[in-house]
Amino acid sequence: MEIAVVEGPPESVEADVLAFPVTEPARLTGAGEALDPALGGRLAQLIADGELKGKSGHVTLLHTRGELAASRVIAAGLGEAANVEADSLRTAAARVAARAGRIAGGTVAWALEPGLGLALEEQARALVDGTLLGSYDAARWKTADERRKPIERLVLFGQGASALGDTARRAGIAAGWANRCRDLVNAPANELTPAALADRAAEMAVELPHLRLEVLGPDEIRGAGMGALWSVARGSELEPRLIVIEYDPPGARTDLLLGLVGKAITFDSGGLSLKPASRMDEEDREHTQVGRRAELGAISLDTMLPISRSPGNLGIIVAGGAGTHSLYVPSFGNTRSVTLEVN
Repeated sequence: MEIAVVEGPPESVEADVLAFPVTEPARLTGAGEALDPALGGRLAQLIADGELKGKSGHVTLLHTRGELAASRVIAAGLGEAANVEADSLRTAAARVAARAGRIAGGTVAWALEPGLGLALEEQARALVDGTLLGSYDAARWKTADERRKPIERLVLFGQGASALGDTARRAGIAAGWANRCRDLVNAPANELTPAALADRAAEMAVELPHLRLEVLGPDEIRGAGMGALWSVARGSELEPRLIVIEYDPPGARTDLLLGLVGKAITFDSGGLSLKPASRMDEEDREHTQVGRRAELGAISLDTMLPISRSPGNLGIIVAGGAGTHSLYVPSFGNTRSVTLEVN
């Protein structure tokens, strides 16, 4: 998604949907107040009629009929003015993104409000977060008669917006990688096998700078004496992978090494014989698979938004396997020459 910041009056901002915040009790301030005369006082009339509200999560849509550069206006509720925080804007932006995706997609513009009680930097981050995360379609593997229309561009506008370009860019990178992690988490087991996960890591290593990738297959895993990993992997018809990624940027500290290690079961039944029926839901199973996918996103994000001015080396080890049906050996050794037994 492209993210832009512009100075200028709200009536001149071109967008498929232009959104501005409203607090409870509803009243027009900032962008809303500036837009109402051009809209013939219809926003004020909606407040008087009780249709435009400032309650958290409430959105009111109005077609502009050519009166503005934007095709539609949405008043997004933040809740009571005294309780407004960054998460209020984030939630509002997500609601607007979902509504825009159902009706138009394209370009969504958001007004920054200096009088909201939040720093403009906080507003920018929250609006970018909410729009990108809220426009994510978790059902793309499902068959549907009508899909969400993609939001291709987000515009932040208002006084002081031009100084927020870097803030918006960084927020966009973080939210974008969060959505890529969500793609991996939501991917079905027949699509994201251990080999496919390793392929995704390889694509990432080519795409991003200063990453070094090593992928170990069955022979290398056995040869390294990783008996625990190999014995568990034998419970599947799909071959395991051990993914090692190192991030070594120029000027990295040599006295600091940060390591992330993750379990990567690409299919997890959720412990069929261990959990009660009330916990055998899809969400619970997915939570046991999130770790390794989040780590791939974490190291990717750090290559684009370094964790410090002088980052240390960063490495992750992700062990990937898939549980289907095969012989499982309950006793095995490992690299520490310790025999493990599973009862």
